[in-house]
Amino acid sequence: SDTSLQRKAHQLEEDEDDDGFFDDVFSVLELLKHLIMVVDWIDGSTSEDGSGAIDVDVAGVAFFGLSTILPLITPHTLLVPKICDSFFALMGCMASDHAERFAALDPGLFQALAQALEFGIGNSQSRVSRDSLQGIEGLAAHHASARSKGTPSAFQHHLDPGLGGLCPDLFLRWLKDLLEHAIFQEAVYDRLSAISDALFALICCEIDRFQGMVQAIIESQPPHHQHRLGDAFQSLVSSNGIAFQPSRTDRAKFNK
Repeated sequence: SDTSLQRKAHQLEEDEDDDGFFDDVFSVLELLKHLIMVVDWIDGSTSEDGSGAIDVDVAGVAFFGLSTILPLITPHTLLVPKICDSFFALMGCMASDHAERFAALDPGLFQALAQALEFGIGNSQSRVSRDSLQGIEGLAAHHASARSKGTPSAFQHHLDPGLGGLCPDLFLRWLKDLLEHAIFQEAVYDRLSAISDALFALICCEIDRFQGMVQAIIESQPPHHQHRLGDAFQSLVSSNGIAFQPSRTDRAKFNK
């Protein structure tokens, strides 16, 4: 069970000489990472005798593996650089390339992984931050695409508490956090491209509430900063005729 795994993790973490625990966690993460990266190749493979395609749900195996090892991914284990790098690389790939599968997770697991992605946004390691932003962009782009087509989003049950969702206003919260991070944090130059891509996808998700959220951010600042900040936001949303539809053309305009 998750409880027994967490208890074992805490016991092993307390033994500073037991590097085997961290090595094992890292090995599993690397295995899952390589597995998810070759999903398309394996899914298109045929059996050795050429009799037909190999019937293996590789992505399902990877997601099951992640859910199994997740209780071992604690704040303490994430202090180990190789574990932190591997975990967020796995998360970024799974969220960006398999958003539909990500959306199908049970509410508790989805919430835990969403919180992990959010944690990674402001990580001091640029690689970790970029991987988290890649995952957030993938999930947001999938949600925005459904909205633009007028079809139900695969994430709706996670966003609606009435449907058992544990993550109401998830994309709006991510958008607010990322905007504040991009505006008020100095050390973002090594991840600007990833921030821009994620911001565009999130604005597409929340275009109806974006202006109100921006106004609240502006009003929270000292008066002498408000005018300049307002001009910056106005330039952000009105330049180059961006319609904020989830298309490559609009994203390219936004990134200029």
